[in-house]
Amino acid sequence: MSKKILVLLLIILFILIFLIIWLLAQIERPDDSSSLSPYSAVYLSTGDIYFGKFSWFPRPHLKEAWFIQRGVDAENKAQLSVAPLNSVFWGPVGELNLNPNMIIFWTKLKNDSQLVQMLNAKNGNIAPLPQTSNNIPESNNSKKP
Repeated sequence: MSKKILVLLLIILFILIFLIIWLLAQIERPDDSSSLSPYSAVYLSTGDIYFGKFSWFPRPHLKEAWFIQRGVDAENKAQLSVAPLNSVFWGPVGELNLNPNMIIFWTKLKNDSQLVQMLNAKNGNIAPLPQTSNNIPESNNSKKP
């Protein structure tokens, strides 16, 4: 009976050590954590960029997801805006599960970025992005034949 208890305790100890190592690996230690927001940008192999609260566990997903919407203004100039995922006509809930094989890169966003300030406003409306150049990249899905 004592051997069974010893084996059980060793298994529990092994699991606890594994969990502690895994949790420590998940903790990010940026130089200045006060300048980082809870939001991230995720760039997919389709060319689409999504923003939200990104997590890898139990699988990659974004909570409070937003996406870049491309359009044209009254003068037929390309216009970019961000819109909440849950505002799309087909009615998603706003959480986006991602295929890890499609993620090219992801990055945390700083608190002082204009995008984070718009996301923190949480007005749920489409918000135009500030234009920095006339060269607006197109995703692979939006190219016209």
